[in-house]
Amino acid sequence: MKGILTSMTPLVAAAAMCVMTQTATAQSGATRFMGIPIDGSKNEMIAKLKDKGFSDKALTVNDNADATGSALQRAADAYSYLYNQIAEGIGLGSDDESSAEVDEWLYGEFNGAKVRVGVQTNKGKACRVVVEELKLYDESDIRQRYNNLCGQFEANARYGMVGGRTQTLANGFDIYHELEMNNIPIVATYYQDQNTNKPVSISIKCCKMSKFRIMLCYDNSANMANGDDL
Repeated sequence: MKGILTSMTPLVAAAAMCVMTQTATAQSGATRFMGIPIDGSKNEMIAKLKDKGFSDKALTVNDNADATGSALQRAADAYSYLYNQIAEGIGLGSDDESSAEVDEWLYGEFNGAKVRVGVQTNKGKACRVVVEELKLYDESDIRQRYNNLCGQFEANARYGMVGGRTQTLANGFDIYHELEMNNIPIVATYYQDQNTNKPVSISIKCCKMSKFRIMLCYDNSANMANGDDL
């Protein structure tokens, strides 16, 4: 590498060194969500997420920015909210803790979808950002949504995948049977900056009434529990 740099002009060598430094920094730093390093305290992460536009105000899939919308639209929003509550088995007026162990949700938009976002911590340090899409899908639609997300990650040069194999689901794959009958999770994992210490996963969450939801997890492996307390 030194020989290559010395054969360049000073300007080109400096530019090449800058690119290599930036690449090394990206690979060695924390996993990022929307450019935010997943590190520091939960309160610090929440403040940064709010800076990105996420809010404490709960959303429904049909939330409309126009608060003066028609009575029909407001009724549709209320029905959508009630349907989502029932489909997840949530008591009215309560929130869903979900299997992601998130105790505080923020709401907003991510990658074209209405979502809720939560931060998990270990020993007071952020170790995971959980993203759950608010929209509920039937089995055929969740397969398409899941496969589309896998395709987006696989087309993104910043992400790597195990063995270079696609992780999309075949048309005949029985999602409900695998999740509910066989208790087998459906998860695709990609690695930010091609770094296995920065996994980002897409999974399918089964709700009641045969509906499904997308969940993404952005993990900082360095902050995860690693058995130190055992």
